[in-house]
Amino acid sequence: MLDLKPSVGRLVPGVLFEVGDEGWKALDKKEGVPTAYERLAVTVINESEQSVEAITYQVCASEKRSFVIPDESYVEIVRQGLRAWGYDDAILLAAAR
Repeated sequence: MLDLKPSVGRLVPGVLFEVGDEGWKALDKKEGVPTAYERLAVTVINESEQSVEAITYQVCASEKRSFVIPDESYVEIVRQGLRAWGYDDAILLAAAR
C-alpha cells in the first residue's frame, strides 16, 4: 500500500482529474474501498498556485502499519505515472526504501 503522512510544509506531486460517478465506482473498486482505502477530502495547490478542493484516498486506520517495503511492481507503476506527468521519481524511490 502506498500512503502519505501529513507533514507541514511538505509537498507531494500529483495530478488533478475530473471523475464522474462511473469513474468513482471503478476507482473505489480498484483501491479496495472500504476495507483497504477510504476517500479523503483534501485541499491542494494547483499549478496556478490556487487552492482547490479534491478527493484522494488514504489507507484505512485498521490497515495502517509501520513501514512496509512496497512491492517493486507497485513502485514501478507509480514511478511511470510520475514520469508520464513530468515529475521526478526521487521522492518515491527514497520513500520506498
